[in-house]
Parts: sequence; structure tokens; C-alpha cells
Amino acid sequence: MALSNDFFYACRGHLKDRGFCSPVIDEAAKKKEEMDREIELVKKEYEEKLAKKKKSKDKKDPKEEGQEEKTKEAAAQKEVEKEKDDKACAEIRFSNRRATSDQLTLDQSNF
Repeated sequence: MALSNDFFYACRGHLKDRGFCSPVIDEAAKKKEEMDREIELVKKEYEEKLAKKKKSKDKKDPKEEGQEEKTKEAAAQKEVEKEKDDKACAEIRFSNRRATSDQLTLDQSNF
């Protein structure tokens, strides 16, 4: 039969000593448990921050949406104006070339 309680004999001097026969505490396991708890807390905080950011992105301010549309319209308008200017410049260059070629033919006919 096995006894349910473990015991050993010790003298009175050892019984009075506070450091004698103290329970062994596995400090590595205790530190690991603390680290695991802390890691879980950090993960939870991070997930909350991500959820908050996602909500803020989903909930865009109507003013911001209007500004985005305005900037897109302005960019499109600038592009259209640039194309018009390019066409006008091309027409002027072409007409200048014709004028210089006409002048050359006139100058040569004078000789």
C-alpha cells in the first residue's frame, strides 16, 4: 500500500530553518506563463487597432470623397486643356512651315 502523504524525518534545527525544505518553484515555467499572457494581451490590442482602422477606412468622410472627385475632375480638365494646347501649337507650327515654304517659292521665282 502506498501512503498518501510523503514525509521525511528532520531534526529540530532543520525544522526551524526557513530555507530548508521549501517547495521547488519552476521559475522557467512561471516566466513562460507570464510571457504567454503578455503575448495574448498584445495580440488582442493589435487586433483591436486593426479593427478600428478598418472601421475608419470603411467610414470615409463625405468631404474627403468630394475632394477626391474634385481632384479627379481637375486632373481630367487639365489633360483636356493640354491636348487642346498641343493641337493649337501643332496647327501654328504647320501654318508657319507652309508660310516659309511659300516664301521660298516666291523668292526663287524672283531670280
